[in-house]
This record gives sequence, C-alpha cells and structure tokens, in this order.
Amino acid sequence: IDEKRTRQELKGTRHSEELSQNQPQALPAKYTIHIKDGRHPLQELTSKTPFVPNDVRMTRSGCVHVVTGPNFSGKSCYLRQVGILVYMAHIGSFIPCTYATISLTDHIGARIPIADSCERPQSSFQRELTDISSMLGRATPRSLILMDEFGKGTHPVSGISMLGASLKCLAAKGSLTVCATHLLELFTMNVISDGTDGIRAKRMTVMLPAKGTEEKARPLFKLVDGISSSSAAVICADRAGIRPHVLNRTEGIVQAQRSQRSIYRLWKMKRGAQLTEDQRNFLTMFAATGTWDVEKKEEVAGLLKLASSLLSSDQDGEDLEKPE
Repeated sequence: IDEKRTRQELKGTRHSEELSQNQPQALPAKYTIHIKDGRHPLQELTSKTPFVPNDVRMTRSGCVHVVTGPNFSGKSCYLRQVGILVYMAHIGSFIPCTYATISLTDHIGARIPIADSCERPQSSFQRELTDISSMLGRATPRSLILMDEFGKGTHPVSGISMLGASLKCLAAKGSLTVCATHLLELFTMNVISDGTDGIRAKRMTVMLPAKGTEEKARPLFKLVDGISSSSAAVICADRAGIRPHVLNRTEGIVQAQRSQRSIYRLWKMKRGAQLTEDQRNFLTMFAATGTWDVEKKEEVAGLLKLASSLLSSDQDGEDLEKPE
C-alpha cells in the first residue's frame, strides 16, 4: 500500500511540475491570502495565447478588493481564479502559481451570474438579493466572498447604494472579499473610498487605441492598483460588431453627458429622401453636439470642411424635417 501511495504521489508531483504548480502553505493563526503569479487552472489550458498571471494579496487591513475595468478585461476570470485556487489549496492540491500562503477558510460564498431559470418565480435581481442576504448573514472573519456584477439589475442609484452598503458590511466583518463591478460611481459618488475601511480599489489594464486610428483596444489582463477611468462600452460594442452609425451616436451622447451639454434628437428624413454618406456624417456630427463653441478646434475644422464640401456640390432638393 505504501509503495502504491508513493507512486501516486510521485506521479502527482511530476504532473504539478509540468503545469508549473506549487504546494501552498497554510497559515492557521491569522487570516490572509497571498498568491504570487496565480493562474486560472482551466483558462490557461484552453487559452490560445500565454495566460497572464496575477498576484493576490489580501489581509485584514485590505480585506475588500473592488475590481473595475471594461467587459473584456478579465475581471470575472480573476475573481473565479481566486476562488478556485483557495478551494484547491483546501483539498490538498498543488495550485498554479509561483508560491502561495493561504489561511484556513471556513467557507467560500459566491454571487456569480448564471443563466436565468423559470423554475423559481423570481427576477434576476431578486435572486441576487437572496444570495447576497445569505452571504452577509453567514460571513465571518475567516470567509472568502466573491461578488460579480452585483447591483446592475435595478435602477443605477439603488444598485450602487446596495452594493456599497454590502461591501462596507463585509469590510466591517473582516471577510476577505473580491468584487468585480462596472459601477464606477461607487468611488466617484464617494459611496466607498479607496484605502479606507479596509477597501482597496483594483483595475484590469487595457491598452486603448489613439483617437483617429483604426487600431483596436487590447486587454492586457493585468491587475494593478487604482480605479478604471471608463467601462469602455463603445469599444466593447465595436468588438461585438455593432454598426458604425450606432457607435457614432453613442459616442456623441457619451461626450455630451461628460461635458454636461444637452442631447438633441437626430433629424428625421421624409420618406423617399436620399442622403449621401457625407451628408449623413454631417447631420450626425452637428445634431449630436449641443454647442460648438467649446469643441476642440480640429473637430470644428472637420465639421466646417465637411459642410464646405456639401455646399460646393450640387445636391439641392434634399428635404429634411425640422428637429422635434
């Protein structure tokens, strides 16, 4: 029996070495999670590109990590990675990392979106609230809590308030928590603050293209300190194949809101009216901007150049309705 067990252990050790896995160290006295160069054990096997490792360092003084970033940046993968590695350590498995120190955990509570079901007569947000209620009630100073996109199934203000209050509750209990969210207003509205009450802001890095270039945004999948400046919704929509005219209108609305300008409805064409591509671009640019006296010089110059080309061509007779 001992010989058979030894062979199995040697086989498992060789397998772990091939996958660059190491044995985690347990800390029964204090509760902390420290993983150096951690990797998702399944994602790295299926990824077509080299998997980007990330560190995890959670202590009592920084027990709640709030991760922000665009949709495609790897937030959810990182959140699941933390939960899987902690679970693997507790069942005696080697884990994919350089080294790890993981304290004993009484339970792992997870609120991760799954497919909706018709079996239970509850809305998606109601199921989220039920799960969060259970996690808040069971959370202890030795628990690991994972929250992915909680609060987006209701009115933004209500979702932000509920998520902020839940994070503060978990921080007060000292539960190690990883929360992935797009609700940047948590910080801009001072619902929670980075570096206070045990809360730490993290973000997934993305290399954004220079304005006016045809390059695409590229996720770097690397976790760093700080708060994401944007959820990059327009970039995500572009990657998903949304039509250019929808993206242009979206970008115009976003810019108008950021500069606190009025958003005007686009003009409607009468039936049978035909516009050239230049005419459509001109109307889109002009109607999506409340006032041009605060726009950048190059944008004004572009609008005037487009208008000049339209006026110099013989394209009379296009009948447009006035904006409502």
